Amino acid sequence: MENCMVQSKNMAPKFWAEAVNCANHIQNRMPHKAVQGVTPEEAWLGDKPDVSKFQVFGCKAWAFVPDDTRTKMEKKINELIFVGHCEHVKAYRLFDPDTKDVVFRRDVRVDETEAPLDHIVVLPSPLFSPTRATNDDFDGPLDVAPAPVAPTPKWLRFTLATTSDLAGDSRDLRRTRAETSGVFDHRPYSSMALMSQAISNDAVLFSRASRQPELDSAMQDEYSSLVKNNTWELVPLPKGKKLVRCKWVYKTKYEADGLVEKYKVRLVAKGYSQVEGVDYSENFAPVTKMDYVRLILSLAASLRWSVHQMDVKSAFLHGDLHEEIYMEQPQGFMHDSSLVCRLRRSLYGFKQAPRAWYERMDAFLLSIGFHRCKIDHTFYVLKTDDELLLLVLYVDDLLITSTSNSLTQDIKRKLKAEFDMTDMVLLHYFLGLHVHQSVEGISIR
Repeated sequence: MENCMVQSKNMAPKFWAEAVNCANHIQNRMPHKAVQGVTPEEAWLGDKPDVSKFQVFGCKAWAFVPDDTRTKMEKKINELIFVGHCEHVKAYRLFDPDTKDVVFRRDVRVDETEAPLDHIVVLPSPLFSPTRATNDDFDGPLDVAPAPVAPTPKWLRFTLATTSDLAGDSRDLRRTRAETSGVFDHRPYSSMALMSQAISNDAVLFSRASRQPELDSAMQDEYSSLVKNNTWELVPLPKGKKLVRCKWVYKTKYEADGLVEKYKVRLVAKGYSQVEGVDYSENFAPVTKMDYVRLILSLAASLRWSVHQMDVKSAFLHGDLHEEIYMEQPQGFMHDSSLVCRLRRSLYGFKQAPRAWYERMDAFLLSIGFHRCKIDHTFYVLKTDDELLLLVLYVDDLLITSTSNSLTQDIKRKLKAEFDMTDMVLLHYFLGLHVHQSVEGISIR
């Protein structure tokens, strides 16, 4: 949503954080099936939100300047840019092109039909797109000087209006007259808006989760998967060896329509205690770019190929560890208190876990005839005499499209024989993209 808000008004990238803040404000006041069709704000506070003051992001706004903040010769009205709503006072967030500040105002008139393009700077597109070298492009080790770090831009300073201009009620924030006047330094509203969309794990304690049937069952399944995968062996802790701690992490996974799909539980090692050079050496693992996801979808749409999706269950558990690492036994599954887990396979939380998993999958794909793209190491091509298959690896998700359905099914059988896979058949939802496939073609929304 935030990208559309910025791009529709041809606004500069510096407004992106404000757009995220505004989009988060709107989404919290939209009905969602995850909370029985009400808005998140209503589910949290119990009252229906007021959406009558919603305005188009980036449009022109005229704010009245109070008499006590201007002289007789100064303008009574300032032309500003609407960038959002205040959370704790009944006011608008407005960007002042002259002072480069974000101000809060109540007495505002907004023109949603026109963007203030005179005050917005659009950065020109580069003539050439820089390319990134990969290890396959060089015979020896790379010796590249670190790129110079650009100076950090000064954050916008948020200027508040007078107390009378910002009078409003708040449920959980109490401000005195002295606190709502004058100039405030940077407050991380935009940063908090970003983090509110990034947090995904459910904060649940083990003692509480073990009493919930859904989470307890998922925990039993995860432990059984670890044992079946031969992830560790129980041994006494050798003298002088460090013990890594672990914890259970719980997450509720939702479908595209907001309904609960399943409850996921992971045993996560506390990898922050690992020491580089002792507990791990390399930890880089490539992640596919959205350009290649768009490429495979656009190619399939133009050639009328079907796109299939597969998911690797507990992907990081398939990676082999090359280091000698000892971990405590999982909480709730203690067998002998004098023994610890000597890990054979990787585990979620270890710094080298993503790399170990990628190396395992990469080696398998190459062994069955795939060729790895030199530009993007998560894009694979399988070519026979008259057939072609493309595969994109995104951590533990695989997108597959081919000229032949029989070739697709053959590759799926080989993947299932090597890994514990979930076959989702045709692609419907991936990284926020809703994909509809039919005999008429592929559409994305």
